[in-house]
Amino acid sequence: MLGYFYRDWAKTAEARFLTDLFVSTIERFCGEARDDVAVLGCGAGRLLHDLAAAFPLVFGIDLSVDSLLLVNALLAGEEVDLHFSFPRAEIPVDQKVARIKGPAQRRHGIELVAANANKLPFHSASLSCVITPYLLDVVHTPDAVISEIHRVLRPDGIWINFSNLGNSTTSVESYDPLNSLDLPSYLQRSGFTLLDQIMHRFSLVDLSGLSEWAHTITETPVLFVASRQGDHEGRDPLAEYFSGQGESIWETRPRLSAYAAMSQDRVFTAGGTEVRKKISVFHPANPDFHKTVGDELAMVAEGLLRSLDGTRNLRGIFDLLRQQFGEAVGADGFLTFFGELRDSELIELQSP
Repeated sequence: MLGYFYRDWAKTAEARFLTDLFVSTIERFCGEARDDVAVLGCGAGRLLHDLAAAFPLVFGIDLSVDSLLLVNALLAGEEVDLHFSFPRAEIPVDQKVARIKGPAQRRHGIELVAANANKLPFHSASLSCVITPYLLDVVHTPDAVISEIHRVLRPDGIWINFSNLGNSTTSVESYDPLNSLDLPSYLQRSGFTLLDQIMHRFSLVDLSGLSEWAHTITETPVLFVASRQGDHEGRDPLAEYFSGQGESIWETRPRLSAYAAMSQDRVFTAGGTEVRKKISVFHPANPDFHKTVGDELAMVAEGLLRSLDGTRNLRGIFDLLRQQFGEAVGADGFLTFFGELRDSELIELQSP
């Protein structure tokens, strides 16, 4: 993330481009109804500061607590030294230190929230605008994110997206990729009306000013603006459950779509020896997924994995685990854990 913090806070042309792009788009499509905005995947966070001039309340949503802590320090006006090794850390031919500094005065109305875009901590129909900068090309289940965006936006609320559609340069793959070939129909099925669409040539990260060994990443992302209309025909059942709008998730028939392993590691620390159990998923789309679990949850997880054969519905699997483990298996906790495994690409949901 260091390159993104440099881009956002070192007064780069790329940061100015992003600010101008989003501010002009907001002025065109949001009108005077600017109560609040949520930036999903807020990253290095400079956009939050800039949007605070246009909205009284700005939410910065990101999974990385470390990034949010650094964003919070910069928003408070602190200075931070970024240490770079070029061309990369393994081959430090050239090492540089770049000092970045936040604004002289912190703008009010900016809230930082550590949360998953699949399970947003907002009431339904509560936001006037949602922005997704470079998010849809780095999530495994875009449709789940789109379902949540649809849920939290008010009727006629505005969704602004800026990312690669169906042309991601990352290693992330998904079963339901969003692409620009038939964007109006895709958005219509998702409960949105396309208002505008344009492609830009954009330098995502340009560190050439720091070193001749630095790489410049240039892409052609698509900016589209959509208005929330109607229902999401392909609504994600997990998002539906956690928003209190349905329980169809229980009727789905989950099955394994990748290999998984449960292992036990012995970890030696200064305080002694710890035994940790973890689940690993072997899938090309998410090869680094590991989840450490306690002894009790490990037994539940093993029972769950044994049951995912595509014939039982999730309600039947849950009832079976309740018979085995009793009150240790609660509905919300079970579905939260199940959702993490699904998002890792381990589980595929089938309709009833």
